[in-house]
Amino acid sequence: MRKTVKIGAMFLVAGMISVSALAQDPLANGLTFYAPLDGSADATLAVGSKTPAVNKETKFVEGKFGQGVELKDKAQLYYSGDMNFNISEGTVAFWVKRYEKWSGGKKSYILFKSAVANWNKSSLYLTVTEWGQLRAWVFPDDGKQSMIMSPNGIPYVGNEWYHMAMTYKDGSVKIYVNGAEISYGAEKSDPMIVMPTGIPKHIQFGCDYDGAKLNGVMDELRIYKRVLSADEIKKLYEFVPGK
Repeated sequence: MRKTVKIGAMFLVAGMISVSALAQDPLANGLTFYAPLDGSADATLAVGSKTPAVNKETKFVEGKFGQGVELKDKAQLYYSGDMNFNISEGTVAFWVKRYEKWSGGKKSYILFKSAVANWNKSSLYLTVTEWGQLRAWVFPDDGKQSMIMSPNGIPYVGNEWYHMAMTYKDGSVKIYVNGAEISYGAEKSDPMIVMPTGIPKHIQFGCDYDGAKLNGVMDELRIYKRVLSADEIKKLYEFVPGK
């Protein structure tokens, strides 16, 4: 009986710590996944599993706030998508730093990926192209690709931190950098987007694409089940954890 009470008290304290941390977060509404990556790859908040499904050759280094996870060479970081990620509507946000300039490479690489079925069916990506362009790829359930793009040649430099955010819902996908939207409007992207449905197998951060690696650090991984407004994205960019 004493052991039961003691264990119950431990869970109660852990729950109080989690609630306390969320109480200090002005943008906790709709948050389904949050991994600060301060010495642990486990999420501190997750509706689904908090533990990575794949955590291969990652390394903790200096992050934007505290520590972050280095993703280079063969490193991989996947989490379960079940309950953590709504692939039909939501917001993905994180801080990222590359060790080299973002453009000028021969291949694209992926910042974020989630898929229900195959890579090109019921899936969602945020990628960087070889032209220094951020691109959201949307593959609905029928596999017909839609894209939302940013202008080419945006001067992202190496060894600097950038805050990335992507909001998505039927008919609208937007990309933000450092609190400001940079994505083209419908006139230069696909005007109508049908979002995929279903339960994603994994959510992947900084994963490789066709041999191209992030070669950098990611920090403060956040996923919401709702679309954050432009003002909320700006507040998230300005937000300092723990203050």
